[in-house]
Amino acid sequence: MTHRLFLTLLAICPALPAQAHNGEVVSGGFMGGLLHGNMQWDHIVPMLAIGLWAMLLGRPAVFVIPLAFPVFLALGAWAQISGFALPELSVVLALAGVSLGLLVALRVEPPLVVATVLVGAYGVLQGYAHGSPALLEGDAGAMFAAGFATAAFLVQLAGTLAGMLIAFFLSEVLVSVAGLVITGFGVFVLSQVL
Repeated sequence: MTHRLFLTLLAICPALPAQAHNGEVVSGGFMGGLLHGNMQWDHIVPMLAIGLWAMLLGRPAVFVIPLAFPVFLALGAWAQISGFALPELSVVLALAGVSLGLLVALRVEPPLVVATVLVGAYGVLQGYAHGSPALLEGDAGAMFAAGFATAAFLVQLAGTLAGMLIAFFLSEVLVSVAGLVITGFGVFVLSQVL
């Protein structure tokens, strides 16, 4: 069953490079932020992993991590539009996706501060990748940022709820299997950017 789930995920996920800006045209405003980057599986899957991991960590992480991630996302976007220079992030973001999947699969349970820092680091990098100055200028930029942060929160919430439903109705072991699937997807994305 596990191999079918993995193959199904690979079949429905297009081979997208791990980058936020691959030439698509994105409008500003709240809806632009809500949709930007969140229509690409290489961004959605790691955020689902964050939600799953927060669920595995339990209270208070299940509340803290999904709320902290959008803050770190905004911090990364601010760093990018402020001119802070980072190298190309495609490989780093793909590796982060692999790592997030492994944290779920192996049921790693660090202290809340450590978990928040790890998720925060990913959030800063993801925000930096999406922090285009052209998209974040003026009032429309503030609305774009709000839409993007809302989308990130909702995707994580979906991961948390999915984990709860899987654990409650099926088996907690399947949450670890989902982590393995996410790890496999991360390796696939990594292979596309190398």
